[in-house]
Amino acid sequence: MKLFDIVPDRFFSILSSGKKEIYLEAVMLLREAARNSELTISRSYLQMLFIDRLGSVVASGDFSEEEKEYGTADDISSKVSIIIRRLIECGWIQIEYASSSSFNENVIIPDYAVTMIDALYAMMNETHLEYNGFVFSTYAVLRQSETDPDFRYTALEESYRHTSEFIESLKTLYNNIRRYMQRVSTLDVNALLADHFDSYAHDILKKVLDPIKRTDSVYRFKQSILSILESWSDSDEIILSLAAEGSKRHPESDESKASEDVLRKINFIIDTYSSIQNTIAMIENRHAEYTRAAIDRMRYMVSYDRGSRGLLTKILMHSSDNNTVTLLSDSVSVFSSRFLVSESLYDRIRRTELDEGAIDRIERVELPDGEAEMLMNEFESAYSNDRIDDFIMSKLDGRDEIHTEELCIEDENTSLLFVLALMRSSEILSPFIMEMGDEEVICGGYILPDAVFRRNSHD
Repeated sequence: MKLFDIVPDRFFSILSSGKKEIYLEAVMLLREAARNSELTISRSYLQMLFIDRLGSVVASGDFSEEEKEYGTADDISSKVSIIIRRLIECGWIQIEYASSSSFNENVIIPDYAVTMIDALYAMMNETHLEYNGFVFSTYAVLRQSETDPDFRYTALEESYRHTSEFIESLKTLYNNIRRYMQRVSTLDVNALLADHFDSYAHDILKKVLDPIKRTDSVYRFKQSILSILESWSDSDEIILSLAAEGSKRHPESDESKASEDVLRKINFIIDTYSSIQNTIAMIENRHAEYTRAAIDRMRYMVSYDRGSRGLLTKILMHSSDNNTVTLLSDSVSVFSSRFLVSESLYDRIRRTELDEGAIDRIERVELPDGEAEMLMNEFESAYSNDRIDDFIMSKLDGRDEIHTEELCIEDENTSLLFVLALMRSSEILSPFIMEMGDEEVICGGYILPDAVFRRNSHD
């Protein structure tokens, strides 16, 4: 069946019109009304809901085009009526009378519109699935069917559905991490930190990855699920009974096709859970790739932003070396630049005869062997993984955990090490882990998150 055999021709027009934001808000309110009502939505209730929630937006909207088709729209009530009539005409809602003896109208949302509304809501409000819930649900229905064989086919159908949703959600998670990776190279330091800690660490790491790795539902129930399904696949009697039940529920399939369908679903679930550890490992590897990319980008941006100043600091640290002083005096030239605009207040210069004198030729002087390389190596190693690890582990010496305010953040160098340590903590090989608090603390004049660092169990 083709899409437009189900969906009206003008169905998508409200999402491409000049007032698509208004209609999108109306559709979201329509979803809210449907979920809050028992069975039906009265048209009068929907009218009042739109007036109450869309009043300010609708009041400033230009409905001059709709007036040609639906009549005047000189107040909020008439504009809302136009919105409802447009939703009816485009097929988002349908109207029916409450009863044969009543003129009260009820709003009906067709099934195809429900599907589209839910999809739009999911896109606008990113939801996070309880990934372990799929595994437990699969285990629960299969376990229950062992004590009540009459529900084996229902258990198989539910297990197949939960497993399909589980593997699809893991694919979505894998691709979402890739989306964060693509953004790394386009963000500056502040935006990267906000994207990592406000979005990735909260929505992906804390809500999804940590529960998958640190709760045992996948590994706890995996073997039981495989054991039950493998016993089914080895039993001709169970396969025949499942096929017979499938034929009853799907009369278009004979027992041979029903048997193939049963075996296909059983094998799909078995194959999925047999390889689920590899799938989770791939997700963890993608997470590690993102973390490395974010840290490398952070190091690069920090080095890029502080490059001249950082190198100058290194040079000045060697200013006690007579050789360095000589090279600086012979090689470094300082110029003064000024800018003049018409608004500036100035005294006109009275020119006199200029004695240019002789021009001295500046010769290029190479640094001694090893000295330039030494300076660059010192600069590049300032924020290495070893330096980050030493910064945290030295503070954890003899302790189980340490808070931000105990890290003695006193200068720019330690503050940058602290920020990189927050990102480093989510790497698999990090010797420490971190738990982010909701509060902020002030250390050495810096406003920092209240984090708790602990030793990693694999260390």
